[in-house]
Amino acid sequence: FGSTILFRYREGIKLHKENRSSDTMIPATHHQIATYLTDYALSELVRYVMEDTGCNLEQAMAKVYNSSLMTALQDEENELYIQSPAYLYELMNRMS
Repeated sequence: FGSTILFRYREGIKLHKENRSSDTMIPATHHQIATYLTDYALSELVRYVMEDTGCNLEQAMAKVYNSSLMTALQDEENELYIQSPAYLYELMNRMS
């Protein structure tokens, strides 16, 4: 069984696939990078909501995942996922 690891490097992000027969570096696809950055942004947004409102994890997740921003963030074509989580948090608060 192989595992995958994302590495940051000067030109961007590469996906390192560990394989028992050989180790190879293959470039990450646009979709893989978008998914990685979106997941990171979502985890930070949930953390920000918890810190600002004092709510628990489930409540913070519900607020983020039910927000108007969530739909926009999942659309890879608008590339909103490249924005900082802090900017996305302010945008989410303005949209609600």
